[in-house]
Amino acid sequence: MGLLVVHVNCCTYRQIGNIIEPSSIFSQKLLQYLKTDRFFFTLDNSSISGLVSITSSESLHVVDSRFLSIALGSSLIRDGWRQFDFNSDRLKNLARALSPAILRLGGTDADFLIFNSTQGQPTGRARDDEQGSAEDTRYNKHDFRNNFTMSVSDWDNINTFAADVGWDMLFDLNMLLRNHTSWDPTNARALLKYSTKKGYRIAGWELGNEPNHIRHHSNVTIHSYQLGKDFVTLRKLLDQYGYQDSFLIGPDITKPVLNKALDVEDDIMGQSPLEFLRSFLKFCGNSTYATTWHSYSLDGRVATADNFTDPGLMNDLKKEIKQVHDVIRRYRPFLPKSWLGETAGAYGGGAPGLSNAYAGGFLWLDKLGVSAASGIDLIFRQTFYGGRYGLIGKDLKPTPVYWLSFAYKQLVGPIVLNVSVSITTDASDATDRTPTHIRAYAHCTNNRTRLGSSYSNGSVTLFVLNLQKSNHINLTLGGDLRDKSVDQYLLAPHRENITSTTVNLNGRKLKLTGRDTIPFLHGQPLAKDTPISIPPLTYGFYVIDANATACQ
Repeated sequence: MGLLVVHVNCCTYRQIGNIIEPSSIFSQKLLQYLKTDRFFFTLDNSSISGLVSITSSESLHVVDSRFLSIALGSSLIRDGWRQFDFNSDRLKNLARALSPAILRLGGTDADFLIFNSTQGQPTGRARDDEQGSAEDTRYNKHDFRNNFTMSVSDWDNINTFAADVGWDMLFDLNMLLRNHTSWDPTNARALLKYSTKKGYRIAGWELGNEPNHIRHHSNVTIHSYQLGKDFVTLRKLLDQYGYQDSFLIGPDITKPVLNKALDVEDDIMGQSPLEFLRSFLKFCGNSTYATTWHSYSLDGRVATADNFTDPGLMNDLKKEIKQVHDVIRRYRPFLPKSWLGETAGAYGGGAPGLSNAYAGGFLWLDKLGVSAASGIDLIFRQTFYGGRYGLIGKDLKPTPVYWLSFAYKQLVGPIVLNVSVSITTDASDATDRTPTHIRAYAHCTNNRTRLGSSYSNGSVTLFVLNLQKSNHINLTLGGDLRDKSVDQYLLAPHRENITSTTVNLNGRKLKLTGRDTIPFLHGQPLAKDTPISIPPLTYGFYVIDANATACQ
């Protein structure tokens, strides 16, 4: 049965947050009879009408097929992997459903990791704390760390796991191992020698994490020009050990913004983050495949629910990307490829009760849309497991942001299209009239196997976020798309507000099925000539049988 939306009189129903509760015996009986799992009740809110225009004849950009990729903190090794059970069928199923992807094993603790080729068993100390890994406190000032060991067993386990679930490996090497001013490759050489012997196909490598911030964890300063030379050394080393086809990315700077006052605490020898990047690119030659940086919108310690739906914060990412791209195009014109090497909505492990809830999906989905439309080729979600921003919890259960990422993987292909929304009627609430509260992006549809429907070449996936608190959005497709068929994949909180830790797809709760397997996603066909309707504070995907030239 499809989703039935019942608009009810506010005199017989009362609203608590986003929950509609019957206030009369008749209404209660009606609710029991209809069985609320199959029906979605809303108050008769005001609505905004708009027209969607999609350029379907040509692409805006084409991203990597692994565009949404995954990060795990090196701190998991320090912590004995905690509940990350390599033999768990649930864990494998959840990971496999996000392939293809690159797994980045790195982060703050990467610069304190020492590979021990003679140590067979892990020596990490198991932890079971709600906050998660040491990655969660990486923005604390002067959080000094100690070195720890990665055994051959640790390295074997993560490589075997990644290969099993269809993820490519990316490893972040320790840049703090140094001979005076230059990087000491001795430990990296031992890891490369062992990996070559085992036949591990490592897709990519990094050297260090957030070098413009590293002195807060080690009291060591690494100059940008020297780091560039260190990358040249690493590139030669990779070639020497048979990893000529492996990419090298960097430098993974953090907070690359020019429109704010310079943070003296992050100033390295008078260099701002972007000045650090400029100098690095001058000295790294052609050693890197992509230029990377880390991007977060919020401090997880103080973030609020309203922050996660703030269009101003979402627009800041566009400005940030432009500033970084201006530097890359000037100093790296022969290879202007850029990746977000680590990102989520809120740093510091995420925001309690928000990053791992439905609310966390707003900044995440918008970041996926903005990044692809702005020319970013690949982004790493921090993190798959660990902290409050993990896609899965410490109990290995998927969060709403996991389900959003899964839906994105299934429905959104690598070809990016230009899309615009124009408002045709105003909202009654003047604060909600601005088009910035309606975020829309379009790609050619990804033809994957875990969908209840298969889509032909030429299909287009539109994804929309309604950031308004009180108004529905009714969108009409313009141009050649006006009379095309549309399947809806509407993600909404399950019987709660945006702090819900469970999510519905077209009115039905998303959950693992028997034997911890991932369900198929089933779209809801919309009647022709009916506008796309998005409730307040929700987001969704809409597959259009567009016969788009760019998607053939």
